[in-house]
Amino acid sequence: MTKIQNSIKETFEKELQKENWSTIRVDYICFANSLISSKTWQGIRGGIPPGGLDGEDLVEIVFVKILEGKLSCKEGVEFVAFVKQAIRAIVINLVNTKENFNTVSNYFYSKEAMKVCSMLDFISSPEKCQYEMFPSKMFNLTVEQIISAFLRFIKHDSLLTKVAKIFLFNGAVFEECFHDLKDGNLLIKSLTVNGYVDLNGEVQNKFWVLGSSDKMRLDKDFEAHKKVIFLIIRRSTDIEKPRDIAQWLNIGINDIYYIKKKMKRYLLRFKNKMEDSNGGNYDQK
Repeated sequence: MTKIQNSIKETFEKELQKENWSTIRVDYICFANSLISSKTWQGIRGGIPPGGLDGEDLVEIVFVKILEGKLSCKEGVEFVAFVKQAIRAIVINLVNTKENFNTVSNYFYSKEAMKVCSMLDFISSPEKCQYEMFPSKMFNLTVEQIISAFLRFIKHDSLLTKVAKIFLFNGAVFEECFHDLKDGNLLIKSLTVNGYVDLNGEVQNKFWVLGSSDKMRLDKDFEAHKKVIFLIIRRSTDIEKPRDIAQWLNIGINDIYYIKKKMKRYLLRFKNKMEDSNGGNYDQK
């Protein structure tokens, strides 16, 4: 666990440089949404807070306050604990506002709604789903551990793994994504050496902080294509629909439909495996 040193802002800036920052951020969002779902909003438990705020909004509010120097903390406190306490404070303040008693909420997370929320939704957008959907002991694990376990579960199927990563990560690129450029394999090696992509195709924070293609460092063979390469990697966060995925991986759209169905089957098997490893089906509680 990272402990606050010098200032909360300086510690936060160091956290942003971590390779797994996107996963850490999702964990905060899950935490915020679990708090929201446990509170009563306009008489409805698990309704919508004033202003339609969700977990992602609350996390961003905390981060902005840290960067603006509006939050402080003594040294030695665990950074994760500080952020979660700040999120908790915002939720409590929202509960006690007058707006909460004047907000009309037409939607709430019922048991039926939770059943509809599939594990595919959780894997791709965990902040949108309820903790109660899974075995309680499963949430002794972090989101990062769950994702890692699922990827190990399907590692024998390379194409399935690539499609899963497109859903799982905020950016994943592979040799096929650069099919209009010569020697995509060499390009991937260059991106990996320079720290923009890891060996598994996951885009790293070192790329996201660049801001523009001018700052990219690549082998001389690709210098003339830096702008195109930069834009392709930036696009990796917007790959969602089957047709997009097919173009991204340069394969037929029917293959993508088949892989998505296959992934859902594996997600169900993985969920059952997780339930068994945690001592039974805790959804039955």
